[in-house]
Amino acid sequence: MALPNFKSSEPKPLFDIASLAGASSAVSAGVVPPPLPASDSAALPVMMSEPAREAARSSAPAIKPKSVIGADLKIIGQQLTITSKAPLQIDGQIQGDVRGTEVVIGAQGRVDGSIAAETIIVHGSASGIVRGVNVKLASGSRVEGDVHHMLLGVEQGAVFEGRARRHGERRDLVPDLDQTGEIVPMPRVVGAARR
Repeated sequence: MALPNFKSSEPKPLFDIASLAGASSAVSAGVVPPPLPASDSAALPVMMSEPAREAARSSAPAIKPKSVIGADLKIIGQQLTITSKAPLQIDGQIQGDVRGTEVVIGAQGRVDGSIAAETIIVHGSASGIVRGVNVKLASGSRVEGDVHHMLLGVEQGAVFEGRARRHGERRDLVPDLDQTGEIVPMPRVVGAARR
């Protein structure tokens, strides 16, 4: 029995070496092939069923938007209340009240007015009543006024002049951010009298 001649039945190469050499010389000469056309996700073949796609979207971690009051901003107003449902980073100055879910006062930030949020972290300075479930006064921060809290953390190097009041009920501390109509201003500490 004779074996077949494999040399005559060898498969043809997928590409021609000469064409590759021509392509590389074209690229080195600055000729670049045109970009592929932008694809619309609707035009792509469906790889997942719609329920699977929805499940993938819902299981993906949601990116929380963040509101920032930059270091170059100074917000001043009578009866002014800034309200944010997103985390709020304050690096500038505010003369007014701040309400939100999470308020962070940066190292250069300053709030003269009341602050009410579920979580409050102070790196800069605050003068007024602070009301939060979790309140942290970071090293280098300065707070003048009463702090109403369920959990209070004061790092070494923080300056706190006022009273700390622990509350047992969360509802006493968390502001209603869906409140519509006239907003009743929170009490302020303008200048504590020294004894």
